Amino acid sequence: TGSGDSDILSIGAGAAPNVMGAASIGGSASYNYLSDDVTAKLVNPAITSTNNVGVVAKSDERLANYAGALGLAAGGKVGVGAAVAVNELSGNTTAKIEGGTVTAKGSDAADDAIAVHGGMADDALISGFGDSSMWKASSLFHGRQQGKAAGIVVDSSATHSIASALASAGIAISGSAGVGLAGTVNINTIGGMTDAQVINAALNDGSSSYGDVAVKAADYTNLGSFTVGASIGGGLVGVSVGSGSTWNTIDRKTKAEVKSSADKKALKAQKLTIAADSQQATTNLTIGTAIAGGKVAISAGNGTVRHILNGETTAAIDNMTVTTNGDTRVNASHESREYVRNIS
Repeated sequence: TGSGDSDILSIGAGAAPNVMGAASIGGSASYNYLSDDVTAKLVNPAITSTNNVGVVAKSDERLANYAGALGLAAGGKVGVGAAVAVNELSGNTTAKIEGGTVTAKGSDAADDAIAVHGGMADDALISGFGDSSMWKASSLFHGRQQGKAAGIVVDSSATHSIASALASAGIAISGSAGVGLAGTVNINTIGGMTDAQVINAALNDGSSSYGDVAVKAADYTNLGSFTVGASIGGGLVGVSVGSGSTWNTIDRKTKAEVKSSADKKALKAQKLTIAADSQQATTNLTIGTAIAGGKVAISAGNGTVRHILNGETTAAIDNMTVTTNGDTRVNASHESREYVRNIS
């Protein structure tokens, strides 16, 4: 069994108030990177068990980032606020049997059953705009459900969550010319793989008494972001430019596979389940706003959003000789949700 639990909380702020000065510049920048690789594997085993055999890998990654910047020039000519955040999760979670032979009779007794991932709570995945996961990164971690399995079990599951909220403001009020500039950039990336594999291994070969075989991979991703760039410029001449930009990318692979690369291997099971399930969701609000006042007033507000959601989900049996006495299920399922608003 392999298990990983990683959590980052990042808070940053920058402020530069200036009274009667020429300019004020406030800034905040953060870079957060988390790569939690978890592996559980058997390599070239020779196992015969009257009970259960389990290879289980589990990981949870959480990253919450909150940052802001203020540039305030009261009586000054220029106020600049800038905030930039780059957040990345890139973890691989693997449960694997590679080579060798494994035989397990299987036992459904409560004390013998193997603890595995049992699904996700209905309200854990982002389900609408303004979902609470825009502000917190713990919903998937707390939404995990536990299951039990018997026989030969290869089970890999992972959750990944980013909540990133950024704001910047540039304010300049002057008797002559006031220029307010604000720029906020929020970049979030979630990549990696969750896989459960049996490669070049024989399962329950040569035995007349054997149990179920289950090879399962489950992957869940939440990405919530809030981005604001707001500016105010006032004077005889008022100039104001506010910009908010958000780039969110989810690109993960989820695989459950049983395969042989050369000679066919044997797989016997009462019930055979090969399942890959991936779910990913994102919610975002981006605001770019500008207010200018004066005899001559110029303002420009811009909000930019780019979302990329990629997912590859695979469940497969390849080059195996399979014998089952019950249900055989090979299933791959994928769901993506996207809730985005842009105000400028």
